[in-house]
Amino acid sequence: MLIPRKLISDNMNPMEWGEFGKAMDTLIRKLEKYMKDTGVKFNLIAPILRSGGIPGAMVAIHFNIVTMLPIQLKRLPGSMEPVEVIVTKLNWGVPKDPVVLICENNTGHGTTARKAIRIMRQKYPEARLFYATVTKAYGGPDALDGVEEYFYGALTDELFVASAEDIRKKHIRPNAVLFPWEILEEEVNETNKLNGVG
Repeated sequence: MLIPRKLISDNMNPMEWGEFGKAMDTLIRKLEKYMKDTGVKFNLIAPILRSGGIPGAMVAIHFNIVTMLPIQLKRLPGSMEPVEVIVTKLNWGVPKDPVVLICENNTGHGTTARKAIRIMRQKYPEARLFYATVTKAYGGPDALDGVEEYFYGALTDELFVASAEDIRKKHIRPNAVLFPWEILEEEVNETNKLNGVG
């Protein structure tokens, strides 16, 4: 297991809205290609709140997917396992054969992703599950048990394991991402507190 690195403002890399848009475009193109190549059609979006709501809504609008099932998970200080805060219960609109795209904004170790996948599998045992994230941490999992495919828009060095050569050759975004809507001091403090390195 990787030992959490203490974040400081020097190892946070701000992402502007334009760059976020490019990563989102890449993710959507990958989803479009997969759908065209395989005939898969997603009919339910499950965004992991909070920040997964942003790409989840964008994907739902782009592909005209009306049904959404938000999942909110929260990591408590000192715990790597996220706890379920809320999972919206759908009483209508769920297709007979759900093809679910779980959406996240940033995926590192995959702990939150795995929890969301387990929740969706419990709610809809017969569903086909897929996972999409705007940014994926280099060194994190390249596949997730329980989903058929794992899509991402951009690679980051969020886990601080990429070499300078890796960053150059694989187009990895250096350091930890500070997304356009995030506040530097709050992100640094919260991440360090959760990782027990504050």
